Amino acid sequence: IEEQIKFCAAFLLSSFGQLQIELQSNDQEGMRKLEVFQIERIRIPNTSLLTPNEIINVNLEFDKLSNSALDFVGTEGLNGPRRALDQRIAEVLFSRDSLGFDNVATYTDYFENMLFDIVRERRN
Repeated sequence: IEEQIKFCAAFLLSSFGQLQIELQSNDQEGMRKLEVFQIERIRIPNTSLLTPNEIINVNLEFDKLSNSALDFVGTEGLNGPRRALDQRIAEVLFSRDSLGFDNVATYTDYFENMLFDIVRERRN
């Protein structure tokens, strides 16, 4: 159970979790319909359906970030400090629904860029 809870915390810290927070924040003025549709499809996975390896891989990246002194604002874009965590979360999500993307890297890039755009637009 503790590892599953840590996985959920890792998801929330990832760009994918941050997109969910943006969606639920009622500050969706700048979001396009496609973005909302895509974000709604990347909800946190049911941890009871994940393999132990998937949970371990995500949690290892979460531990690395937790032990660092980094701050996240959502405008890091591609290859920011949470990229490795985003990549691990994307592997889990992509394996269940690729959403039409060709590979995990493209999937991750798309959602990291989406978070960047949403946060940037909100700040302007």
